[in-house]
Amino acid sequence: MPLGCVAGLSDARYHALADDLKVLLTADPNYDDGNYGPAFIRLAWHSSGTYDPETAKGGSNGATMRFEPEASFGANAGLGVPRKILSDFRDAKYPWVSISDLWILASYVFLESSNGPVIPFAPGRIDALQSEVEKMPPDGNLPDAEQNKLGDDLKSNMEAEQAACIAHIRNIFGRMGFSDREMTCLIIGGHAYGRCHPDRSGYAGKWISNPVKWGGREYCMLLQEPALWRVVDGRCPIASNDKVTGVCPVSGQKQYVDKFNKKMMLFTDMALIWDPSFKQWIDTYAADDALLKKDFGVYFKKLTEFGHPTAGKSEGSLGDIIMDALRKLGGVCGAICGGSAK
Repeated sequence: MPLGCVAGLSDARYHALADDLKVLLTADPNYDDGNYGPAFIRLAWHSSGTYDPETAKGGSNGATMRFEPEASFGANAGLGVPRKILSDFRDAKYPWVSISDLWILASYVFLESSNGPVIPFAPGRIDALQSEVEKMPPDGNLPDAEQNKLGDDLKSNMEAEQAACIAHIRNIFGRMGFSDREMTCLIIGGHAYGRCHPDRSGYAGKWISNPVKWGGREYCMLLQEPALWRVVDGRCPIASNDKVTGVCPVSGQKQYVDKFNKKMMLFTDMALIWDPSFKQWIDTYAADDALLKKDFGVYFKKLTEFGHPTAGKSEGSLGDIIMDALRKLGGVCGAICGGSAK
């Protein structure tokens, strides 16, 4: 029985691919919480959330994050790890699948295996060549965790920081046409998994108790308890160099830590209760996890299909056949011309 995310595809290669991706998730028990899945979510999010409909640049199609300068954008720090894991996986057994399709499918497989939403996968993304720099998005299209308005005393200019964070979220997500409901849901679902790393983003800690299982409702309920949280920076007395258990950011960055020193929130998380429109959805989802899971599946699929050349077409259509042929031709050209950077 194939995984639900690929059950609708008649090509059995995708069934085997998804099964092997599920095994890959827990291949290294020493990686973070013993699961690559949260890193795959972040990779899919960051490869997709760059999309700009006005310029048609960015989005999951092309997997342009393989190349510079996008690979070194500050928002993508640490994503070389999941890119390498999936590149090696593809080279070993599945060279026929495009890298851009693989990045998205890996995130869907993890979501399904972690009791998250089951998202029907639509193949057809085509990998860009290194020479196609015109397809690469500019730096700055992804969300920042804070807007650096808050004073060093961790109190002054808080209202300015709050207003700037709220405006930033609406600017980044609004560029892609998302509503307040969609913005809130996508942040919840993305931050219900994994943790921040001081050697990557500069922030540290996990959002919820189990960062490798669906926990969107817990995330919302934690935000509903503002007295639970305090602002800290790199000077906090609970600093730790442990990449897994630490909850203090690096010098120059600020975040929230709970009173038990176990969990964290970013300023962009707190913005979801600072703004009344966002907060109404936090309250709605805190009371209805089934709705949250359903919505996140719909909105994450929407996000990860921005720029997709064939999404929405029936499998086996002329467009699919042409795109599949072009993808295969591109793979041959890439191998000959050296355009398959990882």
